[in-house]
Amino acid sequence: MMEKIRTAGNSTIVKVIFGLIIIAFIFTGFGNFLQFGFYSSNDRNLYIAKVNGEGISREVYEKELQMVLKEAKNLKPDDPLLEEVSKSVLSNIINDVLSYEFANSLALNITDEQIKNVIRQQKIFFENNHFSNQRYLQLLAENNLTPDVYAAGYRTEMKKSQLINGLITTNFVVPKDSEISALINQTRTIYLTDYSLSNLKEDFSVSDQDIENFYNIHKQSYTHPARLKMKYLINPYPEIERDITISQNDIQEYYNEGKPGTMSLPKQSYSILSFNSLAKAQASYQSLIAMPTPKRLAVKMDHLGWFSSEQSVNELLQNQKLTKVGSISKPIKQANSYYIIRLDEIQVAKKLPYDYVKANIESVLKKEQADKIYNEQQIRLEKAAKLPTLEEISRASGLHINESEWTTENEIYSIGRFQTIRNIIFSDLMIKDGKPTNAISDIIYAPEYQSSFIVQVTDYQDAGIKPFDEVKNQIKDFLITQKKKEHFSEAVDTIVTQMNNENSNGDIAFAQRVTLKRTNNESNLLDQSSVDKIFAMVPNAKTGRIFGGSIETPTNAKLYVLINVKDGEVADLSTPLQLDYTTINYDYVLDELRSNAKIELLSQK
Repeated sequence: MMEKIRTAGNSTIVKVIFGLIIIAFIFTGFGNFLQFGFYSSNDRNLYIAKVNGEGISREVYEKELQMVLKEAKNLKPDDPLLEEVSKSVLSNIINDVLSYEFANSLALNITDEQIKNVIRQQKIFFENNHFSNQRYLQLLAENNLTPDVYAAGYRTEMKKSQLINGLITTNFVVPKDSEISALINQTRTIYLTDYSLSNLKEDFSVSDQDIENFYNIHKQSYTHPARLKMKYLINPYPEIERDITISQNDIQEYYNEGKPGTMSLPKQSYSILSFNSLAKAQASYQSLIAMPTPKRLAVKMDHLGWFSSEQSVNELLQNQKLTKVGSISKPIKQANSYYIIRLDEIQVAKKLPYDYVKANIESVLKKEQADKIYNEQQIRLEKAAKLPTLEEISRASGLHINESEWTTENEIYSIGRFQTIRNIIFSDLMIKDGKPTNAISDIIYAPEYQSSFIVQVTDYQDAGIKPFDEVKNQIKDFLITQKKKEHFSEAVDTIVTQMNNENSNGDIAFAQRVTLKRTNNESNLLDQSSVDKIFAMVPNAKTGRIFGGSIETPTNAKLYVLINVKDGEVADLSTPLQLDYTTINYDYVLDELRSNAKIELLSQK
């Protein structure tokens, strides 16, 4: 009954629901769930179930369920988990009823003082970090509870806890059990390799008839959009530039001649004074202009920076003609301020180191030659473009004719990927009434490729099913791959068995050494199921090693050879083992109580 919820156990919504179920039982108390009386025809209306003749109130159960679902805001009315949550609520009520009855049969006793102490420790009733009796009564009243009912609910829950503590959590783990930690902290060293479908050596051929039969059954899987084929000429700038070779002598000659790119640019350094009025600026200008150059250069100003002819010039310098060191500008107005500029220093152009500029020189020379060749070919192409056939244009321009494969409007591989070409080849100029017009385009420039084209559409197909011959090899590869997948697991088992029987890896190359822990493996080379499998392997007593393999995907496996096992340090595991035993024993107790109880589930309305 709980299988679906166990499957979804990791989801946040289910964890929240389970938490609410537990809270619901604490606050309601078993007294409100149970109603006593002889069986009557009205039982199915009153009770959701009966446990040993005692009815579990349908009304209270439905209220508890609604409280749980109200908090589970992401659970929709048609969610398949809804029914499972409902069953879970009822199952937990029955478990608690059985626990409650068993606790009563053992005469377990909870004193009023114990209940009072528990209630006084609940933070929900605190004000200023202390228990507030006024807040306690107020919250109970707001939830239609009296102190007696609330205390009774806790008495029930505490009896159940006393039962669990008495029968379950008193189990202990002897210190010797801590030696298990040596196994938990164990490390294992392996050599590892990948093994895929491509490694299979068997014959997985398929017949032409099998391929054709598959095609006839799955034709609708092999459709194509509207498409066309074309012939075209291209004056290809990238290919021209790629094929040009520049010699070291050409680069050296360019450098020796001091052509652009071999010299640093001359630079000028400027300083600036600012003023809030024209009068102050003019007075300072008159004072500075009267000074000799050395003294003027000694006047402290704000450094404006270094500038060359190719840099973005500061707005204040755009109209200034300062050519001598120490020269100054007249006051310059900008916004509500005035400025005086001074030329402080000039750096003349210098020859740059050869190794620093040779790559740029090679690029410049390649571009120069590529431009020359491209332009010469472009002139020939423009003259030839007026000829009536593509073959004549080809001969006259010296450019050969290319032929495309099928090209669609969403093409990414052929020249149809260029927007200017796509706009032409799928236009009425090239295709009319579902057929090529055989028209030859004008010269089309594709800026993305820096190249020119002349195009002619030679074939066209509306959207439809690809013919058998076109997809035959594709289907063949698919069927062979499917066969390999079907035999892949068997092949991996066979090769592992063979390696272990022969105590040899044969032609399998284990190149990667990895040391593994049971959990928290940092390498991420293996999934956890493979790691678990490796830690379950028992090395050969004679050789100290063993071969293994794991299928990780339908097309890939991991082969490995275990070469070393090292136990970890012994640690005290009493606490974690105690937690495991508690969970297991609680399940055993509930199974025992259920097996001896008479449980009747009444039909739900």
